[in-house]
Amino acid sequence: MGGLCRRNEFPQCRSSANGSHHLDPSLYDFTDLIARTVIARAGACFDWHTLSAKTPKVLPAQFALDPVYPNPFNSQTRVSFRLAVRTPVEVTVYDILGRQAVKLAGGVFEAGSHELLWDACDLSSGLYFIEARTPLTRSVQKAMLLK
Repeated sequence: MGGLCRRNEFPQCRSSANGSHHLDPSLYDFTDLIARTVIARAGACFDWHTLSAKTPKVLPAQFALDPVYPNPFNSQTRVSFRLAVRTPVEVTVYDILGRQAVKLAGGVFEAGSHELLWDACDLSSGLYFIEARTPLTRSVQKAMLLK
């Protein structure tokens, strides 16, 4: 690489008098470099040499079951979970006695955020436990159904 690189090119560098290259902090957007490096390590692909108007998909760092919303709820609520990698997931709802009330999902999900709608119109009011299970971990959230 020779000469001065323009802003938003990778890597941004300058040739010194002795022919070596070094990063010019006044030209370099280190925040962008860090973000692109994290995304690349997660397996996403994009052109390092251009800055696209599209924002690359940022993947979660690990599995997480988010709190249901709304909670308490009347007949319907949303169950969200995030995956760092493509993996099998089962989302099951249990009543206060530990009996399975409904299975919301079962199958292989891609990495990223997912949202399920739980329609509990045929269940009675009470406390329910929502369990999301992968081969390596599980997480449980409480939900209160009020009718």
